[in-house]
Amino acid sequence: AQELANIGSYIWNIESNHTVTTPQALKILGLGTDWQIKDLLNAVHPGDVERVTKALEQTLERACPLDIEYRCIVAGEEKIIWARGKVLLKNRVAELMKGTVMDVTDRHQIISRLTESEELYRQEQAMNKLGNWTWDIEADHLYWSDELFRIYGLEPQSEKLSFQRFMSFIHPDDREKRWLKLKEQMKDSSLRDYHFRIIAADGKEKILYGQSQVVFSDTGLAYKMIGTCQDVTEQKQLENSLYQKTVQLERSNSSLEEFAYITSHDLKEPLRKISVFGDRLLTETVLPDGVKTTMVKIVDCAARMQRMVDDILSLSEVSFSQSLKKTNLAALLNEVIQNLDYKLEAANARLEYDQLPYANVNETQFRQLFQNLISNAIKFKKEGVSPVIKIRYDYLSREEKKEHTLSMINKYLRIVISDNGIGFENEFAAKIFTIFQRLHSRAEFEGTGIGLAICKKIIDHHHGIISASGVVNCGATFTIIIPIDD
Repeated sequence: AQELANIGSYIWNIESNHTVTTPQALKILGLGTDWQIKDLLNAVHPGDVERVTKALEQTLERACPLDIEYRCIVAGEEKIIWARGKVLLKNRVAELMKGTVMDVTDRHQIISRLTESEELYRQEQAMNKLGNWTWDIEADHLYWSDELFRIYGLEPQSEKLSFQRFMSFIHPDDREKRWLKLKEQMKDSSLRDYHFRIIAADGKEKILYGQSQVVFSDTGLAYKMIGTCQDVTEQKQLENSLYQKTVQLERSNSSLEEFAYITSHDLKEPLRKISVFGDRLLTETVLPDGVKTTMVKIVDCAARMQRMVDDILSLSEVSFSQSLKKTNLAALLNEVIQNLDYKLEAANARLEYDQLPYANVNETQFRQLFQNLISNAIKFKKEGVSPVIKIRYDYLSREEKKEHTLSMINKYLRIVISDNGIGFENEFAAKIFTIFQRLHSRAEFEGTGIGLAICKKIIDHHHGIISASGVVNCGATFTIIIPIDD
């Protein structure tokens, strides 16, 4: 029995200083069979020697019971011993001490770990503004953790709580709703979660997120409810602020897009009339050479403005069209190539391309994307060199997803369009996607400077990435990355 309980017993003859000890006590204390009190004290941890010595002296002098826990060193290991003893008197003088010793090292370690765990749990609750509670329904007693008291504006464990006391904290506008939800919850043991407002003891209004569950007896009686509450006031205020800003931003964007769209349409009519009247003057009227030259410039400017308006319309329409569907990119590319056939033939261009896969895209927008990038490759060709345009595709590896800080879950398609044209300095790689941004004069290459801005907006709409790199007189490369479904 002593071995199972890890407890031993002893008898100490105080007058003869002789001891009788059970084997388990010798094992616990790490002593030999013929030990004396000095051997016991020598094994006591230096930090506890004085305390143990005083306890023994008081027990012998006053014949009071001994009850002490102390540390001792046994075979090089530290143990915690719980020693108890009772003095037997003869002629009012201490003659014998009988008692027990118990190795409580494991128990202390468990208590220490539990204490540490409890402290960490309290710290975690405080950091997350999270408290837990238990409601004994029959006794109408509520237990709140310290942090829950703080959430409600009270000092920890400062008062006994009842259900009515809890309800008094609920915001008046939410009280009836919370009561009805609680009555409904009493019907089953499923875990419920909810938000509700309170007026804390310090008068502050707070928003709490709660989770709770009813515990039923074997007879089906609801006898206890357990749960947690978290103060999410700041999160909710932030969410509301972000929502309001998002709504305002969407309204602003919508207004700007609508303004651009309507304005562009309104500009078309006067531009068309300028072009018509200008052409009529040039064809039907004999004009002095200087006036004629000026009129030609006016017509050219009107035509360039017309192209710019059309490009602005294209840019604004990207945001209006939101639908994506599974599309055969190979068929879409072939369609674009056929539309550009005359340009490719005129430039003596050669197109080398992979059989592109299916992807979820906006068909109209991707058609425009391919058309803009291929047209640019033809436009920015080297003098006297036939353009060679290559279109390749593959899928991003896990390492490449990390490099681009993309989701590890999604699959990403990469399309690379490269040419052997005039290229550009890499320092302008990001700049070329800005609206109205040009790297060359209009005299060298015609255009509005909106085409690549449209490409970037299209890829942004597809939650993807578009980038460019170039080498002067060697060519340019455009890389498109978009998420796709397997």
